[in-house]
Amino acid sequence: ALIIGASTLHLKGAYLAICTFAFSELFRLLLDNWVSLTNGANGIIIRFAPPPIGIPGLFRFEVGSRRSYYYLMFTFALVTVWFVRRLARSDLGRVLGAIRQDETLALTAGFDTRRYKLLAFTAGSMFAGLAGATYAPYLSYIAPDLFDVNETIYIMMIMMIGGIRSIWGPVWGSILLVSLPQALDITPLLRMIAYGLVLILVMIRMPDGLAGFLDRLVSRLRPGGTWFGQKA
Repeated sequence: ALIIGASTLHLKGAYLAICTFAFSELFRLLLDNWVSLTNGANGIIIRFAPPPIGIPGLFRFEVGSRRSYYYLMFTFALVTVWFVRRLARSDLGRVLGAIRQDETLALTAGFDTRRYKLLAFTAGSMFAGLAGATYAPYLSYIAPDLFDVNETIYIMMIMMIGGIRSIWGPVWGSILLVSLPQALDITPLLRMIAYGLVLILVMIRMPDGLAGFLDRLVSRLRPGGTWFGQKA
C-alpha cells in the first residue's frame, strides 16, 4: 500500500480507482504465473494446526473452527470501528476531513496533503491485510484466484451501499450484502440480481448510503441525533 500509494495518490477520482484496480490485477497475475512461489492456480495448502488456546470455562480458540473465527473476526471488527472512530475525532482525523472537503484549501493552509493521504491509504490497507492474513489459515488454502477483481468490486459495493463516507457504512453494507443473503439462503444468481438492484436503488435514492439514510431517519425522530452517520 505504501509503494502503490506513493506512486498513485497524485491521481483523483476514477483515475485513482482504475489505477489501483490495475495494480491489484497485475499483482494477482504475477503471483498466478510465479509457479515456483505460489504453485500457480493450484495454490498452496496451509498446514497450520497449532493446539487450541484459551481459558477453560471461558473461551477456546481453535484454528479451522467456524465458531472461533466468528468471534475472532467480530473482535477485529469492533477494534477496527473503535480505531476509526478515535482517528476521526483526533487532530489527524480533522485534517483528513478537511482534505476530503477541499484539498486545495487544506494545501493552502500549509498541510502536506499528499503525506496525509498516503498515511490514510496505508492505514486502511493494514486492516485489509489483517483480514487476508486470518482468512488463509481458516481456509487452510491460499491461491491468487481467491482475490480476483470480482472480490474487489464486491467490497466496493459493500462500501457504496453502506455509505462510503460513514464509519458505520461498511458495517451496514456487510449486514445487507453478506449476512442477510446467507440467512435467507438466497441462490447465487438471485443474490447477484439483488445486489445490482440494491446498488442502483441506493445510488439513485440514497447517495450517501444506508448509514446516511438511517442518520436522517434518526434525526427526524430525535432532533440533533446522529447515531449511524458519523463521518469517516
